[in-house]
Amino acid sequence: MGNTNDFDNMITTHNMKLIKTALPYIDISEQRFLSIYLKFSEFVNTIHLFSEKPSALSACKSAGPQEGNVLELVNALKTVCDDTERETLDMMLNFMQAMQLYKTYSEFYKASGEFQPNPEDTAFNFKNMDVLKTFLSPEQQTMFETYKSLF
Repeated sequence: MGNTNDFDNMITTHNMKLIKTALPYIDISEQRFLSIYLKFSEFVNTIHLFSEKPSALSACKSAGPQEGNVLELVNALKTVCDDTERETLDMMLNFMQAMQLYKTYSEFYKASGEFQPNPEDTAFNFKNMDVLKTFLSPEQQTMFETYKSLF
């Protein structure tokens, strides 16, 4: 059986999980009935879940769309992705980490008074990133250049 997530755990009872596990070993005609029964039960449980005030699902939600939440989301997605998708997500994570490193670098120099970028100068945003770019793989450097050209 595949990976489950918090949402699946909220709408699927223990007995439903047992039936799902046993499903491949049951006669095909009973599989059809049980499959429809399971999906209908999940549907009903989903309706009940969202009719609660506040929704029990809101406990899974973070405070807001912050960078940490994006990292958590990407890492959660990686558990259900194929290898190619996982590689793409890893490249995105590496790019985000490089941008965070640059942000930290620029804030450090800005605080020291040695770093005075013109906020209107979008070319500056990537000027000093060439040093950091050397830490990226060739694929990540290509992705960086693509993003750089967008700004």
